[in-house]
Amino acid sequence: MYGEPIKIQFGKIFMNRTKKYLLPVLKDYGSDFASKINNLFKVAVGIGDIIVDNCGIHHETHLFILVDTLINTSNFISILDDIRRHSSYEDDYVYGVITKSRFHMIVVKIPDNYHSTLSKFKKGRYSQMYNESDLKKLFLFDSKTASEEYKKIQKVLIKDHNYKFEFAKIIQKEFNIPDFCCADIGDESEFDFPILNIEEVFSLKKPKFIINEED
Repeated sequence: MYGEPIKIQFGKIFMNRTKKYLLPVLKDYGSDFASKINNLFKVAVGIGDIIVDNCGIHHETHLFILVDTLINTSNFISILDDIRRHSSYEDDYVYGVITKSRFHMIVVKIPDNYHSTLSKFKKGRYSQMYNESDLKKLFLFDSKTASEEYKKIQKVLIKDHNYKFEFAKIIQKEFNIPDFCCADIGDESEFDFPILNIEEVFSLKKPKFIINEED
């Protein structure tokens, strides 16, 4: 559902647009670093945290990675130590009530050569985020084994003309417009909705943040 606040669920990552279109830029730091990020038990990623911002700390070109520390705890501690020594590291902190929370936030810098990618992401210009070389490096996948969700990500990023029909159906359902069709989508339009801060920026204040404690 469009406009859904960042939602934390045990054992599952929140699939916002930061996760789908931006997180892969961390592969630019190399396979070893990317492997460490992949091995963290992530439950959400975003491009900001209102709590930190309200403290006067502004991370404008960073990714915020929320990790469940109660899953593979020893692995988390080891990986966090490595990340703290990496050039991309900016900060990390317990997320929520310090004495009770199982969640830990890790803040890392987006690679310098992808700052323009971040800017285009914020403007919802998904098909302009990456060149062909970037797409091959960051989003290469086996079309026979890739999930449908992953295939949709590719189609949005390359603005696959055939996906225009699917996006029209998404618009029909999301906004209850039964007669909306692909002809109503302009040539300059992207094939996904623009980002909303409520979906991409962390906030502990309800209703913008929901913790679902069901497994």
